[in-house]
Amino acid sequence: MTEVDSVWANRKDAPSATLKLLKDPTTQLLPGLTAVICGGHFPGSMVLHSAPPNTSLPTLFVADTIFAVASSKNPDPGKRKDTMSYQFLWSIPNMIPLPPDTVMQIWKALKPFEFKATYGVMAKISNVFEKPGQTLSLKQRVLQSAKIAVKAMGYADHSIFAEKL
Repeated sequence: MTEVDSVWANRKDAPSATLKLLKDPTTQLLPGLTAVICGGHFPGSMVLHSAPPNTSLPTLFVADTIFAVASSKNPDPGKRKDTMSYQFLWSIPNMIPLPPDTVMQIWKALKPFEFKATYGVMAKISNVFEKPGQTLSLKQRVLQSAKIAVKAMGYADHSIFAEKL
């Protein structure tokens, strides 16, 4: 749990568990396992990046920091430049988007990491895998989705449009 979100913890003294409060942008928990504070609908929203040595499937466990949408299941979702694979939401049930600067903050936190799969909060929708032959990598699809979301909010001149891989 992040230090900034510790106010939401019901118990900080559970005898059967150790609560580690994270405050650095990234924390290596084990070799190949990194907690990444992204921010989002809570300031301490985070993802878990898993890339054990010699893995062929580096993975992001995104919870609800980013949310896969149905079009992420298209055979080649990155083929069209106007197709999202992910949403950046303040409220998933109400489909309320995060502000553009928060979308950029999430992207900046994820950018250093390679990943070919994402696992989210709702397995049938949220689990997305990069497949051979797709136009864009999964990481490129996250960036494309961020740009589409920010543009749809009316911020066509936002700094996210200068972002590249």
